[in-house]
Amino acid sequence: RGYSPYGSGRGAGRGGRGRGGRGSPSSAYSNSSGYGGRGGSPGRGGGGSGGNFQHTSRQHGGGGRGGRGGYDGGERSYNSNSYDRRHDGGGTGGGDREGDFVDVGFDVNDVAAQLCDRNADAAYILDEVFNRNQATIDSFQSGRAITSLLSKIKQYRNLYAARSVWRWMDQARIRKQTQHYNTIISCCERARDWRSALSFMEEMDRNGVEKNDVTYAMAISACEKDANWEQATALLDQMEADGCELAPHAYNACISACEKGMRAQLAMGIFERMRAKGVAPNVVTYSAMISACEKAHQWKQALSILSEMKSNGINPNVVAYSACISALSKGQQWERPLAFFGSWRSQARSQRL
Repeated sequence: RGYSPYGSGRGAGRGGRGRGGRGSPSSAYSNSSGYGGRGGSPGRGGGGSGGNFQHTSRQHGGGGRGGRGGYDGGERSYNSNSYDRRHDGGGTGGGDREGDFVDVGFDVNDVAAQLCDRNADAAYILDEVFNRNQATIDSFQSGRAITSLLSKIKQYRNLYAARSVWRWMDQARIRKQTQHYNTIISCCERARDWRSALSFMEEMDRNGVEKNDVTYAMAISACEKDANWEQATALLDQMEADGCELAPHAYNACISACEKGMRAQLAMGIFERMRAKGVAPNVVTYSAMISACEKAHQWKQALSILSEMKSNGINPNVVAYSACISALSKGQQWERPLAFFGSWRSQARSQRL
């Protein structure tokens, strides 16, 4: 049975036994679809669909997201008529975990968990999934499956498993594209391994794969995790020289790297450079700058940035206020933090209202 803020309904399809989850307003076919439940045989049953806002003309077999349709003994019901490629469950359910129902023809969570096992034979697992049917072959060849797998592996912080997928791509002769490199560099960033991130960027150069702003932002963020401000700024220079789209996230990561490396003046220089190039600072930018000023004991500069932040219509977050209060305390401005605490508390109260 599927539950939703707007109503509830029994699972679409035959013999839906699984228990559904909460309704989700994001489905393309139903504004309130329940998540798939556990139970039913392959190609039968599935997640419940939400009640009142369901499109009566587009009710698909399994209902809501989350149920793994007909996954029983390695078989899956996506070949049956009850399977909708993005949203329908049908059959054995699972929670609405991120990545469960990416349009790749297999359960990304299960495969990623297998690959992250220390004793896993990655080549065997991936070969088995790849050759399961034409749908999985197509998803691997198009690049969707690899990106989804690496994104899930990233959550485990398992760079070894990500590398095993990367090596298998060569064996399977799957062309490595920009999005693949971006995702594995993101795995390096999550694993705090900036050297590996740079190694993959060098591989992109050797293979003639184009870098974009996401590539640089992920690599800079990997450097930021280790407070490697020198390499972070070098990557930022290279990004601008390559003519990539200038987006805030790369500058934010570089400013944060300088902040962690106790290079407040360099962070300020990047901040000014960012604005000069027409890249609008956001709440992350300002918070990182205030933190840099706090570490450098520059309370006046911290106050100035906080004031600019407010004047630009950006509400300071907990990080910004905390860093500013700490900067004032280090500057022995004992009375000023009380005023900020009052402003902070008033803002939090108004946001709750």
